[in-house]
Amino acid sequence: RWVHLGTFRLLAGDREIIAVSRWTSGTGYVIADAFRVVRR
Repeated sequence: RWVHLGTFRLLAGDREIIAVSRWTSGTGYVIADAFRVVRR
């Protein structure tokens, strides 16, 4: 199941990084099996 995280503009020639983080003080984990990048 894919979860849409947003739409982002990636410019040619730039170094782009995909990162997932937990920005709360709660306990638990953030897990990602894969990222899907679609050219539009």
